[in-house]
Amino acid sequence: MTLDKIETQINVEAKKGLAVGINNGVINYDPQKTVSSFKEKLMNIKNESLNDSSFKDYIDALNHYIMPAKYSPRDLRTKLTNAGRNFEVEEAIELKASFTKKLVKNNFSESAQDCYVHILTELKTKYDEKVRPLLLKKAPLEEIETMVAEVVTFMYDELRETVFEQNKQEIKGMLYFLTGNCHIEWSY
Repeated sequence: MTLDKIETQINVEAKKGLAVGINNGVINYDPQKTVSSFKEKLMNIKNESLNDSSFKDYIDALNHYIMPAKYSPRDLRTKLTNAGRNFEVEEAIELKASFTKKLVKNNFSESAQDCYVHILTELKTKYDEKVRPLLLKKAPLEEIETMVAEVVTFMYDELRETVFEQNKQEIKGMLYFLTGNCHIEWSY
């Protein structure tokens, strides 16, 4: 095998992000000539995601929950305070922020986004089925809290022993995330 052939083979490998060459039998490494930079990788991910219709569908579905509804620009603190739930405002803000970080952490994972869409949809549906009717009839706080705990426990059981397993506080964070983004209400 000649040195030219070895150089060609090594340079083929260089396309993976390492620029290596052989000159007169000496191996040269130049970190300045790396073929693939971090920015190029990010652009590739962006281009792939823009051209993948299923990825766009997941993003659109998740954006439904991430983007605040236009009809109610009130923040989480205001919503809970107006509903007479001042006792949980600070915890709610902390739990919502914690869930938001988890959501952002999985921003580029198509399967994670799909799962979060289904989790948030299921949580909202259960809340609307179980808690909302109690709020509409102005049920006592104890009754409402019992039903909220039931909804949280239901989601906990659904997610247990999966890669999306959450503890009950984290699930409450999802409820507050939905509240903060105007997808559920605590007073009518």
